[in-house]
Amino acid sequence: MNESNTSNPNCDGGSSPPAPAPLHSDFLTEKDVARRLNVSVGLVRKWRFHGTGPRYYKFGAAVRYASTHLAEYQQKSLVVTKPAA
Repeated sequence: MNESNTSNPNCDGGSSPPAPAPLHSDFLTEKDVARRLNVSVGLVRKWRFHGTGPRYYKFGAAVRYASTHLAEYQQKSLVVTKPAA
């Protein structure tokens, strides 16, 4: 092991990729989702109950939404109208 690697016990000479960034900043609460979609928290809960809203995670009792899943849900909800004749 060379001298530069001795200061970092997790470094193995550069052969492994860096650890992924924590995902906590990618998760949203139901309040965050409601705010972003300009709907009530009650409606977000209703969607979850009926299985019609954005995908979500359960961490024990905590419900969290991935920002990427919310973006997917928004894209799927887009209604493209026809131009006036």
